[in-house]
Amino acid sequence: MKFLQNIFLCLILTTVGLSAQAGLNPDKFSDSAVSAPKTIRDNISGFFNLLIKHDYEKAYQEILAKSPLLNDKENLDRLIKETSKIEEFYGKLTQFEYFKTESITKSYLRINCLGLCAKHPMRWIFTYYNSPDTGWLVTNIKFDDLTENYFMEKQ
Repeated sequence: MKFLQNIFLCLILTTVGLSAQAGLNPDKFSDSAVSAPKTIRDNISGFFNLLIKHDYEKAYQEILAKSPLLNDKENLDRLIKETSKIEEFYGKLTQFEYFKTESITKSYLRINCLGLCAKHPMRWIFTYYNSPDTGWLVTNIKFDDLTENYFMEKQ
């Protein structure tokens, strides 16, 4: 029995060692909503709730409320137009899941979410900056259908 315990312990240590050598951090790839500040989680939840109701313009107005991106009318219109096409290609957006949160510093975060559509998930990437003047604001929003990339990141 002790022999089996030693083999099991060796297997665990080898797995942990290989993960460390490969630079893998299992926590990096978990549902990491808890590691994002509540203000950001609420901001993202409100955004997706409005998208689910097809209120695309209001969704962007609210998530970008303090952001300089709100003043870039051309890009904002493009984002709204592209978002409105999601259902046509991927089916109705019904919910979302947090995927991972990355921080460069305590003031600069990137939140990755999956938008769950009827036919295919969408990848959403939100970058937030904690401005000393205005608090948390969005500095970038991207979305695409390259959800397979998440699996490649885990290798």
